[in-house]
Amino acid sequence: MPRRLFTACLLLVSAGCAHRVTQAPVAPSEPKTVASLNPAAPAPAPSVTITPVARVTVPGEAFTRADPAKPFAPSLVVTTQAAHLDLFYASLLGVGPGFRQVKTLYRGQRAYILPFAVNYAVASDGSTDLTFELSLLKANGSADGTPLHGVLYQGKVAGPRQLFLPATLINYYAEPADPLGSCRLTARIHDHLGGDDLTLTETIVLVDYTPPPLPAGIEVEPWLQGYYQNPSPELALPALAALFDQLTTARRNTALPTIIGFYDQVLNDNPWLLPAFTARLAAAETNEAYALSVILGFHLRNAVKPPAGCAPDAWERIESFRTYTWTNPDAPITEVDQINCLWGRFFASGLYAPVSRLLEPLNAFADLGATERFNAAQAIAFAADPAMSPKESTETPPAVFREQLLHSALLALGENAKRHPLVRAYLDLTLRNGKLAEMPRTLISRFLIPPAETSSAKN
Repeated sequence: MPRRLFTACLLLVSAGCAHRVTQAPVAPSEPKTVASLNPAAPAPAPSVTITPVARVTVPGEAFTRADPAKPFAPSLVVTTQAAHLDLFYASLLGVGPGFRQVKTLYRGQRAYILPFAVNYAVASDGSTDLTFELSLLKANGSADGTPLHGVLYQGKVAGPRQLFLPATLINYYAEPADPLGSCRLTARIHDHLGGDDLTLTETIVLVDYTPPPLPAGIEVEPWLQGYYQNPSPELALPALAALFDQLTTARRNTALPTIIGFYDQVLNDNPWLLPAFTARLAAAETNEAYALSVILGFHLRNAVKPPAGCAPDAWERIESFRTYTWTNPDAPITEVDQINCLWGRFFASGLYAPVSRLLEPLNAFADLGATERFNAAQAIAFAADPAMSPKESTETPPAVFREQLLHSALLALGENAKRHPLVRAYLDLTLRNGKLAEMPRTLISRFLIPPAETSSAKN
């Protein structure tokens, strides 16, 4: 899989040994297909000095609040959800899993720090002026570099109750030399117009990763399909063996494209997990070793050398799996396995991009009816020559395959739109942006129309 660069709205800037800053001015619109489909980049060396953010309003300027009887109310979210940007857009529709606050991080795991605010001051021209400072005390009590300064929101607002995605997003991860234990994160939120400065704190416990036992009674397949709602990457390794044990051989083969898409995404979002996966190969029983080899073979299919921490015998063990001719989920969609692999990516992340890709087969709407026309032509040919064998029949035209792929994509979108409100929200956002042709819009609109309420039976 080719490595994609971060988009221009996600420029990495560094400051302090364990913080990374991402400045991304955003406005409510279609979710962006950002870099969370790719492995987290290695920590860059500190190279930029972050200076305090200047206020943009005039001291003493008159203002109002959405609820004058209540005070300014900031909040601070620390999450590991790779799709936090996309989830924000979905939340504008009142659906989606919301942000999941984390209290424990594993060394190397990336977290996203998101300040929010409500009931902020709004000037007469509709503008607001919100900034913040962020600092971290390591487990040994030492400061992690100098405080970071960022913009929560500066500028005009559409409405006084509007919730903003922070203009400056903070990425945090611990470096190898950072001490384990409780770290103290402090955010000071400034409402310059209203004159408020409030301090929020969060405690994050940094630990080394050891695969935990699975919770008793867990059903791994539902866990996989709902993973994006509450990511638990620490369970990914023990869940893999349980997943292969719980699935029948036939069901396992059918589900394999979804499984490899899921685990590829999890390992892309959590590269700190990869050494644990490769190390497990040495002690794994036959069934688990096969599962690990499949997952690692797909994940490392384009690797030219062993990843860091991968022992030579483990690399040799997955070689035949790594060089297998895998389906390519990033290529134009021509087979059902790509569709299932993309669903695996969605289940692992909640990202908008996989759902958007799954609309591609709908562009073959001109081929609707191709199967029926082909079958009719075959029936006529057979009637004219009953001795004609199936091998002598006309080769199935590409239009038939395209129509069948369209129906497969449409069926999966419909079923998952019913089960996952986030899929429904993404389809709704896609319809709103006006970029779809009329027929694909018509095809997916049916999944967004609430089913008619049936009246209860009368006695």
